[in-house]
Amino acid sequence: MLEVRVNGKTFNRFKSASGLFSDDTFAGEFDITTSMQPNNNSFLKMGDFVEVFLDGIQKHSGFLESVGDVEDRNSHDIKFIGRDSVGDLIDSSVPDNVKSLEGVEKFSALVQLCIDGLGLTDTIKVIDQVGATFGDSTKLKAASTGQTCGAFLQDNARIVQVFLNNDGKGNVLIRRPSGQLKTTLQLIPGANNNNIKSSNLKIDWKQRFNRYTIYSNSSLSSDSATVSDINNKGEAFDNEIRKSRVWEKISDKPMTASQCKRAAEEEANIRRGRSFDYNCTVAGYSANGELWEPGLLVPVKDDQKGISGLFQTSTIRWSFDGGGENVTISITYPDKGFVEPELTPTLEKTTVDSSTYIKKEEDPEPDIFNNFARADQVPYTRKPPATEIETPVKQVEPDIIIDPRANIEVTGL
Repeated sequence: MLEVRVNGKTFNRFKSASGLFSDDTFAGEFDITTSMQPNNNSFLKMGDFVEVFLDGIQKHSGFLESVGDVEDRNSHDIKFIGRDSVGDLIDSSVPDNVKSLEGVEKFSALVQLCIDGLGLTDTIKVIDQVGATFGDSTKLKAASTGQTCGAFLQDNARIVQVFLNNDGKGNVLIRRPSGQLKTTLQLIPGANNNNIKSSNLKIDWKQRFNRYTIYSNSSLSSDSATVSDINNKGEAFDNEIRKSRVWEKISDKPMTASQCKRAAEEEANIRRGRSFDYNCTVAGYSANGELWEPGLLVPVKDDQKGISGLFQTSTIRWSFDGGGENVTISITYPDKGFVEPELTPTLEKTTVDSSTYIKKEEDPEPDIFNNFARADQVPYTRKPPATEIETPVKQVEPDIIIDPRANIEVTGL
């Protein structure tokens, strides 16, 4: 059920409404469409404070910031767009009190410094579910000239491996994805328990490479250095991609070899995740008593698209219109971004070095590969070729995952 409140009062004079929140978006967005009245007055005004509740849970709290006028021979509609109130923190420049970062150890303290410096202490709270700290290998990155708080905090969130979200009530939420939804997203022809109404799939490898290399040196920057000048480097490999594709970068800051390697792995994972774009639409905002949320593991079985395995929800788009209440769920690989989900004991990794997901040699090729790859292409290489000594990029493949609670074997990508 959708409930909208405007300036503290329940509002139901709208034709449609929608919104989104995601695992890597600081502030969610929402929109409300109403009909223009005969006297050219609108029910809503710019700057109105809006709260949105999905199945009784508050998911948005912010102000209307833009408006659009749409008219044809049959109707005259006004569409208002708003954003969660933490947008004030995101858009503002880094305050002067954050220029000196001596003694800052916890990431939450860094967020609080920005809030205090902007005079938002009474309106925005920090909810820290992680307790992430900076250290020798995760050094705090200072703000650059003219940088916004949003960009500055996201840079440091990547360093300490956390997501920055809001709690739906206007507060900053620091978290890592964890947990698994009880519901399976399913579209199997002929089945009577399908919950997927429609789905879309796009695979695009144009921005992926076989080898990623990052160079750095403690005394050189990217403005003056060349590859021959630098003795620190880190590499990662994506063996799904042909060897003729190579990506190299000279870091603009000093990095050790291990830091270069970690950055190369992150770049490979992000690009790999972006190459896979799948979303599906289901009815209702909840399933089995759980609100659809980003950053949670969910089993997916879509025989129409060849998708089968355990994935991670990334973006939730909710809507209310003539078609009822629906949610469009975007999923991705669990290691798409810079933060890996915290897996429960029943979802432990199959590893060779306690940190790398691997595909068993005896496993059948995933459906999606059989549907789209060339017959002579060998995907998911377990080890790099003999001429390469570097460790392949860390990949999270939802291969064969056994959930003892359901006694179901899920064959993944």
